[in-house]
Parts: sequence; C-alpha cells; structure tokens
Amino acid sequence: MAIKSIELEDQGLRYRLYFLKQAYDKMRLYVELCPDEIGWLGYVEKLKDGSGYMVTDVFLLDQEVHGATTELSPTAIMDYYNNLDEAGREEFLTKCKLWGHSHVNMAPTPSGQDDLQGKELSQDVDDYYIRLITNKKGEYNITFYDKVIKAKVMTDEVILYSPEGIELRKQIQEEIKEKVKKKTYTTSTPSTSYGTGYGSSYNSRDDYWKKNSATSSTKTSAKKKMEISKINIADIFKKSDYRLKFLEELSV
Repeated sequence: MAIKSIELEDQGLRYRLYFLKQAYDKMRLYVELCPDEIGWLGYVEKLKDGSGYMVTDVFLLDQEVHGATTELSPTAIMDYYNNLDEAGREEFLTKCKLWGHSHVNMAPTPSGQDDLQGKELSQDVDDYYIRLITNKKGEYNITFYDKVIKAKVMTDEVILYSPEGIELRKQIQEEIKEKVKKKTYTTSTPSTSYGTGYGSSYNSRDDYWKKNSATSSTKTSAKKKMEISKINIADIFKKSDYRLKFLEELSV
C-alpha cells in the first residue's frame, strides 16, 4: 500500500520531484507530440539538503506503442546501455532511476501493468526508484519506491528547479517589502452642506432633495409633452375600429 508523501513531511522525509528546465521541456514535448502512450527514462539525483529529488535529463528508447499501452523492452535498455561510453555507463547505472510514461488523455492512475513494470524496474536498486505517469492535461501520478524505509510513497506534483529563480524570488520579496506599502483610509465627518460641484450649494439635505425632485418632475412633464406631440392623427384613423366608428357618425 502506498503512503502519501505529505504524511512523511513531519519526519523530515521529503519526496518532492524537481526537474531541470530542459529535462521538463523534453518530457512535456514527448507527451504533446506523440498521439499514443510513450515511455522514457531519466537521470535523477537526490538533493544534498534532503529537500527532494531532481531529474537532470530524460531520454527515449526504441519502443512499440499503442493508444493504451507502452512497455519498456529489456532489449532496448541493453542496446542503449551498450552504445554508451564508460563514463556514460557509470552514469546510467548510478543515476538512471526514473521511468516515465504518458496516459495520453486519460487520468494518470497506475494500471496493473504499470505496477508490474514499476516493481520490476525498482527491484535491482538499493535506495530508490521513481515511476512517473502524466498526460496531455499536465496531471501527474508519481510513485517513489523507497528501499530504505521499504515503502511506496506517492505524490502528484513536479517542480521546476531553478536556483536563480529561488534567489530572484527572495530579492523581489525584499523589494516589495521595502517599496510597496498598503494604503490606509481615515473617516471624515460628514458636511451639512451639499453642493452640485458647479458653485451651487444647499443649506440642508431636504433643500437638496426638493430641488432635484422638482427638476426631475419638470423633465418628466416635458418628456410626456414631447411624446404626445409625436402622435400622427392619420395613423389613428388607419386602424379599422376608429375608421368604422367615424363612418357610423357621418351616416346619422
């Protein structure tokens, strides 16, 4: 049974997965540009301060894919390894500790095959191995196979690692603290004089409302007169009921 990473935070065990930008961009492009499931491996380093793990690079192997499955072939892994130089082989053996793949548009929930593959890939390591599942929506399901505490630890977040960004964040926080102040407002005593803003003033609130009410009434009356004046008497006699009544009166 898997343990959620947050449950181990208070014990100082941090299962945060960081990516260098280029490694992250490569992974996202694998997912974006392939219409089917696709798998990759990655190099991982455990951060010295114990804050998590960092993916430094990812790469593809020869593989056959389908809309719903992808499997890593042992033959493809050996072919890749054999094409490396001595330094590359050493790096592969010590740092290749990530298996990632896409579920295309489906949720990144591990399938039975995903569990079997993760168990197989992690069985030969002494410390940890990481399985990552993602999709085109950018959702994640990440499992750490921690051999030290003998547990599977799960999380759903990846973080872009940027030392420069961390330092810049601190600088900006200090700059905001120094230069940006919250505006405060004071309550003033209401005045008993009301003005229009054009030189007129009123000695009381009642005078103000009386004046505006009278102006409004005058405008309403003028509007009604204007509307009545627009009525065309010829339009009324075009209606059949008015015309019939008029003819009846003429015949009397």
